Amino acid sequence: MSNPLPPDPPPNMVRDNTGKSEDANSTWNGHFWTILALSAVMLILDTSNYISMAPETAILEHIVCGKYYASLGIFDGKLQPDKCKIEPVQSEVAIILGWKDALDTIPGGTLLLPKRCLDSIGLYVRLCPILPLFVQPQEQNVSADRLM
Repeated sequence: MSNPLPPDPPPNMVRDNTGKSEDANSTWNGHFWTILALSAVMLILDTSNYISMAPETAILEHIVCGKYYASLGIFDGKLQPDKCKIEPVQSEVAIILGWKDALDTIPGGTLLLPKRCLDSIGLYVRLCPILPLFVQPQEQNVSADRLM
């Protein structure tokens, strides 16, 4: 009696859905380089984001410091960086940066809600053909006297 199943591939071979066999090491090698490339891109993007944070904070601090000393009436047009390290200026900078971080999360949240709604609708549409299998039809007894 012959075996109807094809023979198992060797341990270092992987059979995909198309029936083609390929070396497991080459598959891992391809995934490794993809992961490495994506990690490098994320490192570059994150580094550029962190590099720009210090100058943005310094510019914001300079603006808040100028407005603080202008409100006191002692602003002469030139600011020394050490005079901007006082508590009222730094607390205002911290509040502004906190609100900036909080407001930066709004686009992600607003895009998440429609996506979740569309996902739930999409799931419902995909399940519609099989829903009648789970719903038991109810028999309705309609008497002649109820119709009149």
